[in-house]
Amino acid sequence: MNALCPTTIFSACLLLTVFAVGLLLGMRQSMPDDQSNPDWQFEDELMAKLSDLQNELEAVNAQLSKAIGEINGKIDELTDALDNVDLPEEAETALAELKAKAQALDDIVPDAEPEEPEEPEEE
Repeated sequence: MNALCPTTIFSACLLLTVFAVGLLLGMRQSMPDDQSNPDWQFEDELMAKLSDLQNELEAVNAQLSKAIGEINGKIDELTDALDNVDLPEEAETALAELKAKAQALDDIVPDAEPEEPEEPEEE
């Protein structure tokens, strides 16, 4: 039985949230502009919630980045310590699996493309 990975669950929740917000905004735009109706005066609250969601997503992203750095650091330490040691096949397999899991974590958030410096315009 395959377990759902946290990334899949997170992506699905984010997609549902974006869909729900789009649906609500679409409904809001299709209704008459009646400022006296308090039921439709929710834009500020909605925008505040979206801002909170963005802050939470950034915090999770930072936490994942930190975890990736820590895991890769431990893998590097272990690899360096074992460079001149003959490892049993099980240990080599376990190390390869650990590296694969670290790479899977690293692949969750794409690496940022380095920005190319702008060339000054010649006059």
